[in-house]
Amino acid sequence: MAGDGLVFPKELDLIMDAVQSSSLCNMTRVSNANTCGVRVENVINMAKTNHHVDVPLEIVPYDSVLAHPIPILRWSLVSGEVTSLCSHSGVAKSNLLVLGSDVDIVLAKVVAQRSATIHALPYWFLLRGDVIVDHLDIDVRYPGIPASSDASSRRSFEVSTRDLDSPCNQSLLMLEKFYSVTYGKPFCIKTTWRDGIFSAIVQNAEL
Repeated sequence: MAGDGLVFPKELDLIMDAVQSSSLCNMTRVSNANTCGVRVENVINMAKTNHHVDVPLEIVPYDSVLAHPIPILRWSLVSGEVTSLCSHSGVAKSNLLVLGSDVDIVLAKVVAQRSATIHALPYWFLLRGDVIVDHLDIDVRYPGIPASSDASSRRSFEVSTRDLDSPCNQSLLMLEKFYSVTYGKPFCIKTTWRDGIFSAIVQNAEL
């Protein structure tokens, strides 16, 4: 790599929200309520997918049930280590021979800020790393990257896939079974992660 090239990000944070949205439901599955009386819901939805990687979330109406999106985990792109970022959570490892490697399970306990039905878990990533340059004209070539204090030729950066200038639309996991929550009551988001491949569900906080 050239001296003024970008170093691949060192770590990745997974951020999630939990939302209620009839619009997302209508976008991702068929309902008998709007098929002109033809009962095709069960047949068509057999072929549905729950993981959507290109959703224009900024223009889709939804209501979050959380006070703010929560950081779920941090994945080191150097060591492969997974660390929980939740204040009330746990990380467990499960060895599934069929997958060929350890699976990290993160349980994030959160509190509902409104009574609602959770339909989906939108997610995005924060990427961190360094830009290393041989010259001091980085402000011209990389104006959005702040200076690091350790060296004039090294700049750290953080990029969110949810930023308005990101080339990515948002991604989300539609729940197979919608989950009702009550204001002030806790529930858990269970994330299963293996080398960047992951899924998530919502479950009771006691489980």
